Amino acid sequence: MKIDTKPMPSLSMDGWITSTSIKADYLISHFFVSEYSRTFLFEGEVASMPYLIQKHKNDILGLVRDVELTLKSYFGRYFPKAEVQVSSKEYEAGKYSLIIVVIVTDIEGKEFSVSRLVDVLDSKINKIAQLNNTGETI
Repeated sequence: MKIDTKPMPSLSMDGWITSTSIKADYLISHFFVSEYSRTFLFEGEVASMPYLIQKHKNDILGLVRDVELTLKSYFGRYFPKAEVQVSSKEYEAGKYSLIIVVIVTDIEGKEFSVSRLVDVLDSKINKIAQLNNTGETI
């Protein structure tokens, strides 16, 4: 068994996270709640969904592109390989959904995926749902 060389720190009873599934879940959760400007030491390095929604208020295609790039970079810090797919569906002005699928490969070559459906209303995250399948649901 190989030892994970990139454990993720947590400020919880979990301590240093080495499990692929738990680490991926923590990372995607952090992405949804992190504040982009929370630190001046790592300016531009904080992965933040609220920031990206604010930045691309009227540009869903730009939002999809930046979510993909941001998550690929963020998950790539902790896994040897990270693939990200993001798609969108606009319902009306100011109301849309994003489907986010992240597939990571751990140091043993095993793949694991996390996927979320994010509903956005008037530039605010309205709901985040975990997807059990990666098929089209919206």
